[in-house]
Amino acid sequence: MSDVVGVWLQDWTGQRVFGENGGRDLPRVGLWWNWEVDESHYQNWTGLISELASRGIKVLTYINPLLSNVSQRETPYRHNYYREALEEGFAVRNGDGTVWTGYSDSLLVDLSNPSAYQWMKNMIVNNMLATGVCGWMCDFGETVPATGKTSQWGRSPRLPLSLPRDMGPT
Repeated sequence: MSDVVGVWLQDWTGQRVFGENGGRDLPRVGLWWNWEVDESHYQNWTGLISELASRGIKVLTYINPLLSNVSQRETPYRHNYYREALEEGFAVRNGDGTVWTGYSDSLLVDLSNPSAYQWMKNMIVNNMLATGVCGWMCDFGETVPATGKTSQWGRSPRLPLSLPRDMGPT
């Protein structure tokens, strides 16, 4: 038994550098918000989780309702959730109907849309819980822009917090 009972691996989706091209982002290292494991960064993700579990250590990760456009990514990915969200109409929109982009040109999933909410929930089940992850930090529900339009205005900021409750105990 270890004195460590859990580890938080925020970078499970891979790291990227923001602000290299002088855009609106400050230069920094951040994450690819494409909620699947970066297999070039964690080459044996489920093996790592199993090894830690054998020592009594739980793995927690990170997720938020922002999605990065991974078509610009140099490392491999299985899904482009950014593109899927656009195709399904799951993105928060500006008042003029265009997709709201912020934080490194990411889009924000409209969690007030029941279909988008279920889609994000499935992402957690399939890409996190199914691999042995036992919990996560959810973030950025407060970022619905003042000019943004959601399917049920005013509900979205609370919804990221209801996602973990909907998942039940793990």
